[in-house]
Amino acid sequence: MRKMMLVPLDYHDVSKHVIQLAKERSQRTGAFMRFLHVAKEEFQDRGDVRESIDRNFNKWIQDQGIVPEDYEFVTSFGKPALVISDMARLTEAELILMAAHDHTMVGRLFLGSNTDFVLHHATCPVYVHKNATHSLERIIVVPIDYSDVSGALACQADALAQDLGAELHFVHVADYPEYPKHAYALATGLYQAGDENVFDHMDEKEAAGIKEGHLQKLEHFIESNHLKSPAHATIEFGRPYEKILKLQERKNAMMIAIVPHSHNVMHHLFIGSNTDYLVHHVACDVYVHR
Repeated sequence: MRKMMLVPLDYHDVSKHVIQLAKERSQRTGAFMRFLHVAKEEFQDRGDVRESIDRNFNKWIQDQGIVPEDYEFVTSFGKPALVISDMARLTEAELILMAAHDHTMVGRLFLGSNTDFVLHHATCPVYVHKNATHSLERIIVVPIDYSDVSGALACQADALAQDLGAELHFVHVADYPEYPKHAYALATGLYQAGDENVFDHMDEKEAAGIKEGHLQKLEHFIESNHLKSPAHATIEFGRPYEKILKLQERKNAMMIAIVPHSHNVMHHLFIGSNTDYLVHHVACDVYVHR
């Protein structure tokens, strides 16, 4: 059975970029494209509105060189988050591919309270497209926390990298270590466990040993997944969302590939208040794997 990706659209120009991304992915993977526009519920009985929507978006799609055999366009009515999540589940979509921008249906979905809903209820990966203002390098940043799903994320990121001709930059964001030699100082508050300055209070050999231990673990993880794409390992300490964002900026990466799940720090990155921070500030696409 042919795989299908769900591609929500609105009237913003960035939707044209999303159509092109969908076409390119379809050409690589053979997936069927189901384009979707969610209109206000009050227009549900207006045949002229539906006809106008169908005509306009079909023109946009076919202007990108997509032939009718490779796609379907659907107009629906209601709340975007509910419609998108339900349609993806009912049609067993392999991916939701959509844009993130302000002042539109998609902006409200990904830059507000509906984000939680989609990420909690979508049964497939979600690819969030950001309309970059500058050229990006073919690099995919992949945060790893060694949870049960990290291996699946690494393999999916490898597939994306092969499709896009990109290299992978894996990153593990660790907590700052405590400094046991100064336990008396920790107790008095002169030193803070988890402080970003903790390495300043260690000798170079001790600090290097801690960093090297984390690096070796990440390199072993990469090697054990037998990836085909060029891969690099980076260790950071601190708040995950800050360090991931800074790494993306430093590498000028085209994408962040990550997985949301519960009971660890990555859960707090994507299921909670930090979601807004990342999607608002990152200057590249975000692939949320399930």
